[in-house]
Amino acid sequence: VKCLERKITQNYYTICFDCSIANGICAKCGKKSDDIDRPALTKSEQQTEDAAFDRELKQLSERKRRTLLRYMEKGKSNDNDDNDDGDNAEDEHNLSTEDEND
Repeated sequence: VKCLERKITQNYYTICFDCSIANGICAKCGKKSDDIDRPALTKSEQQTEDAAFDRELKQLSERKRRTLLRYMEKGKSNDNDDNDDGDNAEDEHNLSTEDEND
């Protein structure tokens, strides 16, 4: 075990994900890797993140909430179509400038 932080949650892993990302190495085999992915969230972690997102969403004004949900839905439909023409970056820029104006 290379990581001494008691945060390793997967079988056969020797390094926690935080250390593997910081050092650019695979958490399982310890080899250098450019592409390091985190594992899928557990049900409890997903529920915690969903609850935090819902709390944040409730704090937004109705206009900003609908705008955010519309952009998220548009992003999901673009992911399904595999038709990314760069509009998402422009939309995110427009959303951030709209926040500054309010």
